[in-house]
Amino acid sequence: MDTYSSLKQLLSNYDIGTIHTIKDSSHGYTNINYQVMTQTGNYFLRNYQYKDQKAISYELLLMTHLQQHQFPTAYPIPRNDGQYMTLSEQGNLVLYEFIEGKQPPISLENITQIAHLIGQLHLLPKHPQLHRPNELGLPACLHLIQQFPDAPFQLPELFEKFTKHTHWLQSFLSQELPTGLIHGDAFPDNTILSPTGQLFLIDFEETATDALLIDVAMTINGFCFIDNLFQPELSHHLTQAYQQIRPLTPLETELLPCYILWTAHIMLAWHLEFDLIYKGKPRQHKRALELMERITKGI
Repeated sequence: MDTYSSLKQLLSNYDIGTIHTIKDSSHGYTNINYQVMTQTGNYFLRNYQYKDQKAISYELLLMTHLQQHQFPTAYPIPRNDGQYMTLSEQGNLVLYEFIEGKQPPISLENITQIAHLIGQLHLLPKHPQLHRPNELGLPACLHLIQQFPDAPFQLPELFEKFTKHTHWLQSFLSQELPTGLIHGDAFPDNTILSPTGQLFLIDFEETATDALLIDVAMTINGFCFIDNLFQPELSHHLTQAYQQIRPLTPLETELLPCYILWTAHIMLAWHLEFDLIYKGKPRQHKRALELMERITKGI
């Protein structure tokens, strides 16, 4: 049985009507995604390649929390038995709502919307079961450095700069800042702009509990660089829009430039850990070099 026939059989466990077509959707760095078209509408099927059942269960609990507060995102669809996750030979599958729209272009209006969404996320009531350490932190960077000597793909200049920048940036991370639930990956390709102009934030795979400033800085990395060049006016606009929802503390304002570099650095760590030093993919290598350029210029 081919992949699509297997998926069609698995989807018969959902009350979504007759399936017309299943086609490949955008492929992220860690998942395989499909658009499912049925007589009742369109859906989005995610095949998690690296997330285990515990991590996916956390994400589903988070979706329930967001739905209770009407946060604009794509929500999972339950199977006929009420469960959301399907375990199969294909992988760990979850079916989501399909939000019609496109990746938003960089504009002041869209930057305002994403800043407001991040601010709203940060003000949601805390949920005790959603407390989870950020896997993309300083310990992960230090552990990665230890793996460089035995990495299958040796990139001496990149490894040397990463090590130097890790030690330089860690001096700014000891300051106590407001913490809470962060998205952790608010980039344009993790948002959808609907035909009505509303922005939706999706892909909460990297959600964790950490300094809220990480989300602000990460979103600046996502929406305030054009051709890999930092745009100060866009960054200022995003920060001001965010503060319409949640004002930054004086210390957060002071450390924001350092956190913009830090979030670029932890993205670089992610690419080095999962894609570059173990698989050597050209796409990831190009992205790693772009991120290193951001950090080097900023420092």
